[in-house]
Amino acid sequence: MKRLAGLFCILLSVNTLALGYEWSANAGDGSAGNPYQISTAEQLASIRSNPALLDKHFVLTNDIDMEPAVTGMVAFTTAVIAPDTSATVGGEFEGTAFSGVFDGNGYKIVNLIIDILVDSDSSNDENGYLGLFGQISLGGEIWNLDIENSLITGGRRSDWLGGLCGKNYGTICNCYATASVIGGSQSEGLGGLCGGNYGTISDCYVSGSVSGVGTADCFGGLCGENIGTIRYCYATASVTGGDYSGCLGGLCGWNYEGIILDCGATGSVTGARSLGGLCGESIGTISDCYAAGSVTGDADVGGLCGISYAIILNSYATGSVTGDDKAGGLCGWNLWGTISDCYATGSVTGRNDLGGLCGWNEGTISDCYATGDVAGGDLVGGVCGEKWYGTIRYCHAAGSVTGDDLVGGLCGQSLWGVISNCYATGAVSGNDYVGGLCGQSGQIPVTMSNCYATGSVTGDRYVGGLCGWNDGIVSYCYATGGVDGNDCVGGLCARNLGGTMSYCYASGRVSGGDNLAGLCGLNEQGTISACYATGSVSGNDYVGGLCAKNSRGTMSNCYATGSVSGGAFLGGLCGNNDRGTFGHCFWDTDTSGLGTSDGGTGLTTAQMQQGGTYVNARWDFVGETLNGGNDIWTIKEGFDYPRHVWKIVNFIAWDGVDLKDYCFFAERWGRTDCSAVNDCNWTDLDFSGSIGSNDLDIFATYWLSGK
Repeated sequence: MKRLAGLFCILLSVNTLALGYEWSANAGDGSAGNPYQISTAEQLASIRSNPALLDKHFVLTNDIDMEPAVTGMVAFTTAVIAPDTSATVGGEFEGTAFSGVFDGNGYKIVNLIIDILVDSDSSNDENGYLGLFGQISLGGEIWNLDIENSLITGGRRSDWLGGLCGKNYGTICNCYATASVIGGSQSEGLGGLCGGNYGTISDCYVSGSVSGVGTADCFGGLCGENIGTIRYCYATASVTGGDYSGCLGGLCGWNYEGIILDCGATGSVTGARSLGGLCGESIGTISDCYAAGSVTGDADVGGLCGISYAIILNSYATGSVTGDDKAGGLCGWNLWGTISDCYATGSVTGRNDLGGLCGWNEGTISDCYATGDVAGGDLVGGVCGEKWYGTIRYCHAAGSVTGDDLVGGLCGQSLWGVISNCYATGAVSGNDYVGGLCGQSGQIPVTMSNCYATGSVTGDRYVGGLCGWNDGIVSYCYATGGVDGNDCVGGLCARNLGGTMSYCYASGRVSGGDNLAGLCGLNEQGTISACYATGSVSGNDYVGGLCAKNSRGTMSNCYATGSVSGGAFLGGLCGNNDRGTFGHCFWDTDTSGLGTSDGGTGLTTAQMQQGGTYVNARWDFVGETLNGGNDIWTIKEGFDYPRHVWKIVNFIAWDGVDLKDYCFFAERWGRTDCSAVNDCNWTDLDFSGSIGSNDLDIFATYWLSGK
């Protein structure tokens, strides 16, 4: 209040429109070797009096206090240096831009006030390009300058406001600003350092706050809009918008074909739409960046970026995210963009289209992960809430996921795209269409391959250990978590509607009401081949070790070994078969406790653990050529049931057979004691007791599989 009282007294006696100072400097001639020396507020302000000075060199020689009560000068209603002379709202800059070099020399300019009394003077209501500098042109340079405790207040329609400058086409390096930048109800382009950057900003940081009301948009903690390059910068400023504001970011509001490298932001961001902890909306490149502040808004809300149309690489976000629609721990909406080598750890809460990494994905996400818990309504996933057309690969999620419909440990819903080499480990709970990896995977040519889920899954209808509903293609996948639901529940997939599932398995227990099975609850006109289930199944009616109902579907080369219990329509393999077909499928009558099934062949445990049983049924096994050379299955006779070779040869990690697995295999080459030492950690692929050329042949068959 003391600061404002002094300001008011001065303004009563001085006409703010008659602003002008006679040029003066301590020394220097303005050249690069002998810059003008600036030591007082009057000298600094007098630069504006002569446009011919704006291409010269300047250097500060001490700290300068711009407090009006101290200097006796009026508060500025335009930029101090290189102000705009246009009265056109949103128009181009019409003043003379600064094209010289200003070296702060490590000194500070403090208590700068611009345009604080707009309500009392309507002629100032549309002033733009506000800051110490109005506009810095190409070739202009600002170095080693500190701006402290500045207050930049725009009018109702003031655009391009910054603690240091309105717009920059030049170079700003090694500067910082502690600023409060306030926009009007229709302002655009606000930043703690710079309103708009079309040049280069490097090694700078900002603290303080940036705020606007109403529909004010495109502002950030450091820069409102970036079409240039920002690198090695960070911001701790809070960013707050109005009820209809958009394109807000902790560092940059709108990255339009610009580049942001090695930057970070820790301030909170609050607004309406297109909000990000680092960047509100990006059509450029973001690389090696981080955001740690909380982000709260309505739609398109992300821990790092609200909406991305381009590239996000090697970046992460740790702040909590809250949004009603399209909210993600890293990105709210990935629209045709690429996100790679990124992660998010913050919790995500809201209503629909929520993801631990990305709320809605229509682009590519690869080599990413999310560990935060996600809770909301519909379309909720540990990595992605909803995916259209895009690709998710080499990603994983570890947080718990809670929602209503279309809920998945990795993805709530996947349509027309690819999910590959991904996994989820968190518990998943919801109502309908709930899966350990994906709530719904559908619309051919959607594919899900080389994926798995290990978390428990709980829901009402269409609940699966891997997928609640599938009408696409699922291959080389598995689920191990327990699954509980009331209607249509499966250890791997609840409902396979015209889809294809192959080379998959489930080992988790399944319990609940009706239509329960160890692998797939309902197989309706779908195809299931080379799959198996080992978990126990307990329910009411229509319960099966492999499938509950097979309605005009096809199941071949499959088996089940889990116990099965319930009411009517029970089967060791299938509870009810309605015009479907079974080809060479088996169940264990000893372990299931059932000697009946509506389809398939019942065998004893001893028979189920003999390779000849399956070879004679035309299954393709390691070591035989009669049934093909793909070597799909292997078995340790008398000890175990058939296993998929694709799963066994991933010795080191699940992410595909590569050099890591080869080294693991090579370390055991030539050993002959494998029968006594856990089959040499499964590298004895033919169970001969030794590691030799036959095992190498099998391993080579799967080389780079899943990649």
